[in-house]
Amino acid sequence: MKKAIGVLLALLFVSVFTLPAAAQESRLGGGVNYWRAIDDVDEDFDEDGISWLVSYQYCPSEMFRIEADLEIFPDGVFGRGDTDYAPQAFAILGSWIYAGVGAGIYYFGDPIKDWADDPFYVLRAGLDLEVLPDALHLDIYGRYQFSDWGDIDVDTDTAILGGCVRFEF
Repeated sequence: MKKAIGVLLALLFVSVFTLPAAAQESRLGGGVNYWRAIDDVDEDFDEDGISWLVSYQYCPSEMFRIEADLEIFPDGVFGRGDTDYAPQAFAILGSWIYAGVGAGIYYFGDPIKDWADDPFYVLRAGLDLEVLPDALHLDIYGRYQFSDWGDIDVDTDTAILGGCVRFEF
């Protein structure tokens, strides 16, 4: 699976140079995700919850976007008392209906020892609605996240329903 996602990401990256050029734009925004673990997990961990999202998109063409996100989990989600983070990157193909692949890694606090052992991989599909032309976008999406939550001994995939508002500049 990891090899297939790597090949797909490479093909999407190369496609940036072959798609027709459009006005390159950037988008910055924030949103919220509702996530739910697919399998039962230890009672110390939440099996579902809300996380916050800060998002940046670079749109080199009309049909391709590169996205960098920072997902922020509130205190106590992973059975700890700290706020946890998950930086992520996506390659997205499509216009107002889209699909994409991505990867990220969990960060549990301490910059040296608290990065998860393994990254997670994501399949994503959604609707990117232009609410105000050339100004405001509403992104509604579903994600399936192939997760190994690292050294916290939880191994389950995650289903996510999310939304994000982005301002174009």
